[in-house]
Amino acid sequence: MTFSYFVCQVGVFGYSAGGHLATTITTHSESDFGLTSHDAIDETNGQPDFLGLGYPVISMALSSNSRKHLLNGYAGTDLENLKKSLSGEQNVTPQMPPVFLFTSLDDEVISPQNSVLFQRALEAAKVPAEVHLFQHGKHGAGLATDHPEEKVWPELFHQWLLRNYFLSKQK
Repeated sequence: MTFSYFVCQVGVFGYSAGGHLATTITTHSESDFGLTSHDAIDETNGQPDFLGLGYPVISMALSSNSRKHLLNGYAGTDLENLKKSLSGEQNVTPQMPPVFLFTSLDDEVISPQNSVLFQRALEAAKVPAEVHLFQHGKHGAGLATDHPEEKVWPELFHQWLLRNYFLSKQK
């Protein structure tokens, strides 16, 4: 009897606040967040095989609006621990999967410094990353089809997926 095998890879991609969630999932994939295990799925490592980010919230030090919403009601040591835990740049390890990230330097909603801090942390941990800092773009533009400079990001991401063998070309 012959068996066919395939490799299934799962990545996570998030934009803006969803980028914060995707980063948190990736940087804390081994955490049970204080919950008890219920079945075999709960016992597996849920780290994605790759992380994609578009104009993400990363740092609680930079994102006052996000910090206000996520950390409302916390103070003292609890607040400081949560700020560190929820700041992606402070939780990068060499075990993180490869990262694709893009943002625009003129983003008025989420500071592009979030992406710069994360890029530096990824470099320090030697995590493979492709980072695109566009001069002009629009926060929340999705595929950015109306933004000449930024609209190339979907094709850049596609090529990155191919180069890193997360996708294979169809014959």
